[in-house]
Amino acid sequence: MIDEDALLAAIHTAPEDDTPRLAYADWLDEHAGEVPCQTCSVYHYRAACPKCRNTLQNATPQGSPHMLRCASCKTLFPCCPTCRGSGSVSDGRAERAEFIRVQVALARLPTRPSGNCRCDGGGTVCGTCRDERDWDAEVGPLKEGERALLSAHWESWHGLPAEAGWACLNLTGEPSEERLRHLRGFRGEGNWMAFQRGFTAQVRVPLASLMGGECGRCNGRGGWATGPHAEDCRWCDGTGRTPGLSAQLGAVVGLTAVRIVDVEPHGFDSVGVSLWNDAGPRHPTSAVSESARVPAPIYAELQRQATGYTVDRACYYPTRTAALDALSAAALCFCRQEASRIETTAAHKRIH
Repeated sequence: MIDEDALLAAIHTAPEDDTPRLAYADWLDEHAGEVPCQTCSVYHYRAACPKCRNTLQNATPQGSPHMLRCASCKTLFPCCPTCRGSGSVSDGRAERAEFIRVQVALARLPTRPSGNCRCDGGGTVCGTCRDERDWDAEVGPLKEGERALLSAHWESWHGLPAEAGWACLNLTGEPSEERLRHLRGFRGEGNWMAFQRGFTAQVRVPLASLMGGECGRCNGRGGWATGPHAEDCRWCDGTGRTPGLSAQLGAVVGLTAVRIVDVEPHGFDSVGVSLWNDAGPRHPTSAVSESARVPAPIYAELQRQATGYTVDRACYYPTRTAALDALSAAALCFCRQEASRIETTAAHKRIH
């Protein structure tokens, strides 16, 4: 019998293949079950009618969805809004399986057909409009199901460090350029992720989130003011430094892209755009912007991939898109190397 770890390893090894994803969805369905309702345990909702002790299975909703009326004594009493008095809820595996299948089905669909409308206005629908209508009818229910499942469960499914404060691009849409321009050096308010085919496929983070370093919110001070009114910076927990997410991102199953939102290639009219080594010297008269510089470990990956024209201190690309794609691939390789390094170190410590 194939276990969960083997299926996840297969997805991590072959992120473009849908077969292990659908096999994992089947595994989730086979092992789906129920767990005790946490809302009941926290708020102490009753598991039976407070008057006649009749079980809630015989009670009926009354008015508000959070109220029940006992079928025996007609007593009206509140019930748990999460489990409706059953005391247990789904463990989430069945919902995750459905989500994987929905996103795989969406990924396999062709793009929405488009073309010039040739309807004659007499009630006859042209082929273009018919194809668009059929496509919308097929995609609409899938999109509704995807959004409903994400709204309820995305925070428990993304597999990313929760303390980093993520936003789901599937629900919020693309961040605006105005917001991206203010993120250099900041961590915790500019971290986005996106699901594709059931798993976290893309993250978008500021460089400070990926690499760590001096906190851009408090400028390394750890907080504000002094004396009785002192307040620690909540972005760095008062340390003045932010830990990098690279190793944790490198271990995320299904991740295929790491976009650094506050790095912008430097443009040249004659040769396209360039990305520069952050470790290189800065000439006082240099026109290269700071946002075009990347950390030395990621720059080393850019040079190793050699998808553009490379010199000692800069890599040149024909277009901005090509430069950002190369940067994303280099950042992903760096994250996986960091995850592998930490795993190797941990294994070495266990042996010795």
